[in-house]
Amino acid sequence: MEESRGFYLIIFWLLFISGLASYYYAFVDYGFIITVGVTFFTGLLATLAAFAINNRLLMGLGILLASSTIIFIGILFLSDVFF
Repeated sequence: MEESRGFYLIIFWLLFISGLASYYYAFVDYGFIITVGVTFFTGLLATLAAFAINNRLLMGLGILLASSTIIFIGILFLSDVFF
């Protein structure tokens, strides 16, 4: 059981880091579409890996990563409106 927990933990962190790294493309021309897709799907897959090891903190991080593109779009919209 411990071996599978370690495997899912490594998978979770690889997915989470790759989702965060996809924000690099947000500032490249037409890269925002890539950022939205990659971040959403890596967040969902990271959440599934967190469910497999039954860790609520990691589940929250995965859900936050999946929804972070909506937050990022909201911040960009507000900055365009007010500044």
